[in-house]
Formats: sequence, structure tokens, C-alpha cells
Amino acid sequence: MNDKETIDLAINDTNLLSEKQKVVLKLLCESPFPISSVNIENTMKVSRQAVDLTLKALLNRGFIIRNKERIFLYSPNQQKIFELLERYKFNISKK
Repeated sequence: MNDKETIDLAINDTNLLSEKQKVVLKLLCESPFPISSVNIENTMKVSRQAVDLTLKALLNRGFIIRNKERIFLYSPNQQKIFELLERYKFNISKK
């Protein structure tokens, strides 16, 4: 199993995130560079409002980082991703 698959499994396994938050977080983790909310909106084919609400929730909970270049760009918070991976490994070791 490669890192991407393990991250996907860890994100899917957690009960800390809603389904929409999981989709957005996986999208950000798959991207080799930070992406804009417009890119997320176009990829997911959902409204800007839905994307903005999901991003706000992920930001408030520390799962993603927002940087302003010319526009706001979003990327996963590597520390939180590591925490999700550790939780996932702990949970599967108990099964």
C-alpha cells in the first residue's frame, strides 16, 4: 500500500470529518501544490458556497492551511494528516 492509499484510508476511517470535508481534504492531499477554492469548486462540481463552508470548517479545525498569493490557496496541514495516519494505524492495530 502506498502513502496516497494509506492517507485516503485514514481520511475515510476518521469520524472527525464530515463526508464533504473528507472529499475536500483528499483532493488537497492528492494535489502536488496548493489549490484555490475555484479549482475545488470546478473539480467537485458543487456551489462556491458549499466549498467555502467546507473550507472554513477545515480551516477552523486545523486540517488545512490557507496562504494568500494573489488569491487564497489551500493545502493540507501535514501535522494533522500525520495525526490522522497515526489514529488510523492505532485503530487497525486494535482490530
